Amino acid sequence: MGALTAEPRHEGRLTRGELAALVESQRELVAQAGGGGTWRRDKKGEWAYGGPKGRRQRVQPASLAGRDLKGLDLRRVALPWANLRACRGPGQNLTEADLTGCLLADADLSGATLRRARLEGALLERARLGGAKLLEVSADRAVFARADLSGASFRRARLRGADFSGATLTGCDFRDADIEGASFEGAWLVGARIDWGPLGFPGKERFRVQKVTLKKESEGPDYFSSGEFQVVDQSRGEVMARFSWALDEPFMTNKSYSGPEEVRISEDGSEAIARDASGAEERVLLSAAVRAVELDGVEISPETDIEALVRRIAVEGGPPNAKGERHSAGYFLTKLSRRLGKSPSAVRLNAAVASRLDDPDPRLRAAALRFYYYAPAAEGSERVLDLFRTQRELFSANYKGSSNGETLEGNLVDALSQLLLEETTSERAKDAARAEVLAPGQGGELLSALFKVDRDFVLGHAVEIAASADRRWQDLVYALYVSESEDVGKVAAQIVAAGVTSRAKVVEFVKSKHMTGYYAGLIESALAAKPGTRP
Repeated sequence: MGALTAEPRHEGRLTRGELAALVESQRELVAQAGGGGTWRRDKKGEWAYGGPKGRRQRVQPASLAGRDLKGLDLRRVALPWANLRACRGPGQNLTEADLTGCLLADADLSGATLRRARLEGALLERARLGGAKLLEVSADRAVFARADLSGASFRRARLRGADFSGATLTGCDFRDADIEGASFEGAWLVGARIDWGPLGFPGKERFRVQKVTLKKESEGPDYFSSGEFQVVDQSRGEVMARFSWALDEPFMTNKSYSGPEEVRISEDGSEAIARDASGAEERVLLSAAVRAVELDGVEISPETDIEALVRRIAVEGGPPNAKGERHSAGYFLTKLSRRLGKSPSAVRLNAAVASRLDDPDPRLRAAALRFYYYAPAAEGSERVLDLFRTQRELFSANYKGSSNGETLEGNLVDALSQLLLEETTSERAKDAARAEVLAPGQGGELLSALFKVDRDFVLGHAVEIAASADRRWQDLVYALYVSESEDVGKVAAQIVAAGVTSRAKVVEFVKSKHMTGYYAGLIESALAAKPGTRP
């Protein structure tokens, strides 16, 4: 093993010259066959690097532990097997960076871009990667145990054998990712989107088997508890067969579940065959697409009058056996759309929901808004933005769109906040949100989403935003706190200095929200500092 690495201190900002020297040092390590080793803790709990088995370690990995990476050009940087423990690089662009085998435990890369980066075998335990873009990243056998990956995107990533045990994956996007053999034991997957990818069947290129997780239908969108194998005809994009499964616990723990152990295609390509743990088989012919889909007692086939169905579901508040479910109509329509996949029926359903956004009946408008809250990437979502900008009066009435007292206007703002968080967020959506948070009204609900996609605007207009509406300063402080922004203390001090509110009221608000820890401490320090001094 190499020399032990002490727990890192925050050593300040890394310069371009230091970075160049570290990259050169790492190049020397690889040239001397020092790459390909592993980072692990020794008996004292400290991190140490061991080179490839059987090879003497002559050069130690470069260390960026605890350093601030702000202002550096890290695109295509090559630091394989380096020590980046607890480094700080929120929002950094690490596109195509080579971080193979790196130690990134406790690193802060929140909001960073790691598109097509190499992270094979990297250790990212407890790392903060909330909102990070890891599209097309190559991270086989990477360890993300107990990391915060809230809202991160792993679209088209390669994650074979990766370890996500105990990680926070709220709102993560794993669509089209290859996660064969990955572990999600104890992970928190609220709102995550997962496509288990092609499993591969030689000679059966026409069909693809994918494993899709579904949300727990009895308790709204808050838990994963069931899923299904789908057999998809890739030439037509249609689901040919489905086999369901269910977890024994409401988390994606991989501990135990009922349902098929495997799904395969018959040798002649005519059947899908599901086999459970006892060896029992269920077979479905693939000679024709499944013509009807059933969910909670509602069936859709090519002959179904979708427009009438959407109206009935919205008016009745959901199907009979789903009553009592939170936001049952809009949420049920979202589930139904997902169950239909990319079929023609799904296209018709999405179009029917979009056309109800400005329906004279407020019940239909409420259901359509909740649909796009849960499915902001669905076809027709841009209509939410159009109506927000041009026909806001449609949603200003006091009609309560759900049993818990939410208003139509609140539903509209909620739907826009989810639209902001999509990868394809348009400047039009950002412009609408910017104008909203600077005006009286419901804009406070948008602050957290806007901060994630336009941090500079929120910080640059902090005082204006805080003064734009009663208690808006509370929305602002809380949005920065939950986003774990180190600017929260500075902003709190700014709004007090501008006379928007008083120190006492900010302190009282922090206590009322039970805000504790490092970021609450930043607020306390900033408010305690004398005017004109740095907290």
